[in-house]
Amino acid sequence: MIHFQQLLQVLPSNIEQMAINCNAFQRARKIKSPLELFKLLMLYCGLDLSLRACAGKFTETYSAISDEAVKKRLISCTDWIKSLLKETLTTDHNHTEGDLKFIAVDGSTVQEPGATQTSYRLHLGIDLMDLTLTDAVVTTDKVGEKLQHYQLREGYVFVADRGYSRVQTIMPTVDQGADVIVRYTPNSMPLYTFNSNNQKLKIDWHQQLISRSEKNQVIECYMILGDKRIKGYVHAIAKNTKVAENERREMMTFAKKNGRKVRAQTLYLTNWMLVFTTIPPQVLSTLQVQNIYKARWQIELYIKRLKSLLN
Repeated sequence: MIHFQQLLQVLPSNIEQMAINCNAFQRARKIKSPLELFKLLMLYCGLDLSLRACAGKFTETYSAISDEAVKKRLISCTDWIKSLLKETLTTDHNHTEGDLKFIAVDGSTVQEPGATQTSYRLHLGIDLMDLTLTDAVVTTDKVGEKLQHYQLREGYVFVADRGYSRVQTIMPTVDQGADVIVRYTPNSMPLYTFNSNNQKLKIDWHQQLISRSEKNQVIECYMILGDKRIKGYVHAIAKNTKVAENERREMMTFAKKNGRKVRAQTLYLTNWMLVFTTIPPQVLSTLQVQNIYKARWQIELYIKRLKSLLN
């Protein structure tokens, strides 16, 4: 009881009215109040009890209820939980026109107690300026990583790893006014230039980079989907020699185990960290893009911390 009262102290003061507004609590029957419903929620979401165990615990203290009834009540609480999370874990950001808001995003898998395979996929976004949670979306394990899980607004810049390096997720994001800084993988997202006759030419990244002498480079390019094209920039950042050598060694060892050979062009690209962005270099320099992408690691730490605290 003491722990429950402590939990209420950090939740919005209007938690009961929020339950009514979100249609989580409509009328008193076996569950007499929104707070009783919240205790039931905590048995399931907080203590990880099964539906049957939740029903048993609730019946001991309040009224008899079946596990099927518990399931129905929990389903009705979805919007209420989202509202509580939003008000509890985020701060109010007044976005000023012209400002950029950097959001690091990533996904992780979740297994229910006793499960042998992935039960859900969790998609999280955090503000890199103050490390507050901006988005928390739970999907089935069949739903992959894409930027469409998150709030897409003008002035938002999504910072993501190579799993998001796909035209199908980046282009709709840009259409809604947002920008991206994404680790670039040539095999997953071909990029193009245009010649003087406006003919599309696919960029050969090995030739593109080996023909230039400067260390860090910015290559103007286009992503294309059907008749649509969006302008972007790839920042090619030279890696530390030892880091590149280790990566090549690991790549060749893995390929040998699987009976494959690594192409010379692929080995050469290990010398570079490629980062794609839709923000012009006049706004963000290569050094700024590099530092912002490095800060993406905070979302990895955030997920690891949550999993550790919540077991």
